[in-house]
Amino acid sequence: MVRSVKVRWREMPYRRPAEEPPWRESVCILEEHADEPNTSMDNFIDLKKTIASASGVLQDANRIEIDSVTNLCNCQPHPSNCVYKAKFTGRRFVMETGNRIGYVSIFENIPNPADGYPDRRITVENVRKDYSAGVLAVLVEQEGHR
Repeated sequence: MVRSVKVRWREMPYRRPAEEPPWRESVCILEEHADEPNTSMDNFIDLKKTIASASGVLQDANRIEIDSVTNLCNCQPHPSNCVYKAKFTGRRFVMETGNRIGYVSIFENIPNPADGYPDRRITVENVRKDYSAGVLAVLVEQEGHR
């Protein structure tokens, strides 16, 4: 499973500052521990590392203090009006067990059925479970709401 989250965070300096550092917000994609709750330590560690590497300036991920983690729609990092929200709980792509053992298939949910498809259509069939999170992340990033 892959999901996008909005993280409210700040960088704590090495010494105690006179003023509190400002809060910032970033959008991050959780892959490895995505099905764990937002408050899990595994997610916090992954988010801190992601934020530190994305900033290009922070060397120590342990200096990041996370205030809140909010779920976003998994079909686009910044959903404004998600057409998938009501019927598909905000998910454009879903993974289900594939035809072969150890494989999964990725389906695309269709909010407005057209072209003879009922509610969804197959996007990628029989992907090894090891690679499924990466394939799903690529689909989410490439397709968005297009």
